[in-house]
Amino acid sequence: PNKDQSYFLCQLTEEQLSMAMFPIGDICKPEVRRLAAEADLPSAEKKDSQGICFVGKVDLPVFLQQKLKSVEGDVVEVFDAYFNDSAQYQYIKSTVNSILADDWLGEVSLVTDYISDDKAAHSEAGDYEGGCRYDSIYNFDKVRALTDEQLVRLSKPVTYEDIKFETETYRSGKHHIRKTRYKANPYGAVIGRHEGAQFYTIGQRKGLGFGGGPWFVVKKDVKRNVLFVANGYNPENAYRQDFPVHDFHFLTLPELPERITFKIRHTPEIHTATAEPLGGGAYMIHSSAPIHGVAPGQFCVVYDEDHHKCYGSGEIAWME
Repeated sequence: PNKDQSYFLCQLTEEQLSMAMFPIGDICKPEVRRLAAEADLPSAEKKDSQGICFVGKVDLPVFLQQKLKSVEGDVVEVFDAYFNDSAQYQYIKSTVNSILADDWLGEVSLVTDYISDDKAAHSEAGDYEGGCRYDSIYNFDKVRALTDEQLVRLSKPVTYEDIKFETETYRSGKHHIRKTRYKANPYGAVIGRHEGAQFYTIGQRKGLGFGGGPWFVVKKDVKRNVLFVANGYNPENAYRQDFPVHDFHFLTLPELPERITFKIRHTPEIHTATAEPLGGGAYMIHSSAPIHGVAPGQFCVVYDEDHHKCYGSGEIAWME
């Protein structure tokens, strides 16, 4: 189960799958290692791959830079003051905390603990292989009591579009050389440059190249090529219970049943949900509980209720 490859195969066509063979697909990884050791194969003790193993020993950013053009852009730090004054961030925080179990002490932390090796997010609610586990900290009567209006608003991200910078000229040095700088902004500051917003992942903490962290990628604006980072906050990648997927690619059925299970990352973490058809190959996924790390642009892979059959996948999008 923790090495299920369906997340990576979810966009294959029926024709491609008809020619594919998975000779050890019904055997778990420990059993494969045992058989390999019996056969005296050197791969029996080989460390599991955590990267893009099919292209060799190369980091994902390096691989992407070979395929995508590097374009420098600004890295913007989002200050605490912005989150304190953001109505949407405070709404998400207060609403998520309002549905906690009565015996759960403390508040929910809207921070991703990004682990670079396996790209999983581990939580204070109990670490286990595969990422966050929040099925024990919510009061589901409170979850079910949320109105449609609340769920719609919870689905909207914090955009950071209102953090804008104006420039001003000043004179510097003994020769009073005329220079340009950004005016001070109470909500953020340009702290550096990056080589392309497309090379980063929402929630990413490792490999950002900034000191004084921990830094988190909270938003990437690919159109404007701006990367937003924050020190200790991550509302953009926080909790979602309802989100749309579009361009659904079916592997089996021509449409989804109402009750499904799904993944939003390759780890073993499985969620139960209902699927509401929106038309045009789009569905609204209604998770049975708030989940962490729902990021637009990534795939939501859908299975039957028992997680035995993969129906296909759609790309996650934010509701406008």
